[in-house]
Amino acid sequence: MQETKKPVDRESLYNEVWLEPVSVVAARYGLSDVGLAKICRAWCIPLPSRGYWAKVNAGRIMRQVPLPTIEQTVRGFPHLVKLSPEQLAARKAAKEASARIREEVLAVPPDEVILTREHPLVRAASKRLRRRDGWPAQTLIRSAPNEVLNIAVSRSALDRALGFMDLLLKTMARQGFDAQVDEARGATLFRRVETDTKLEFTLVERIS
Repeated sequence: MQETKKPVDRESLYNEVWLEPVSVVAARYGLSDVGLAKICRAWCIPLPSRGYWAKVNAGRIMRQVPLPTIEQTVRGFPHLVKLSPEQLAARKAAKEASARIREEVLAVPPDEVILTREHPLVRAASKRLRRRDGWPAQTLIRSAPNEVLNIAVSRSALDRALGFMDLLLKTMARQGFDAQVDEARGATLFRRVETDTKLEFTLVERIS
């Protein structure tokens, strides 16, 4: 258990990503493969090329790129700690539950969703996010996750985002999920009481 809590160093991480695919290694640290790849690039940790593991699995002997020496005087290596077996099991169970829920939600025909008045959480979000003032001048994004649904969108996309959230909330309700805004955490949560399944939801508009 102590080994689980020990932060990984640059050389150890280099050895890991050359022993197994980045997607496998990243899961141990609770990261996405993209997130771990960014850390590796930032710290000059070479990664296997595309197709590397397919060739290895086919029996080919592949060249491993050496780990270059770098200066680390400005800042230390990121504090990456492997997840415990319990944490890994919990993440796997949550991922499987999320996949089952998506299948159930998508199986509901749109015309069967209750399309009456706006969901109360959508009405509250609409009122809060349509305010003219109180937004930073340097951003186009409107978001107040500590008060209303965790939506981060521009004013021009607000109607579409709220419409999507209204449909989602009503569809999830048909699947036995209650929705709530966790003001302390600034999160929107879906919870199925009978199985104590909890999902956190965020809707974010990417502006290039």
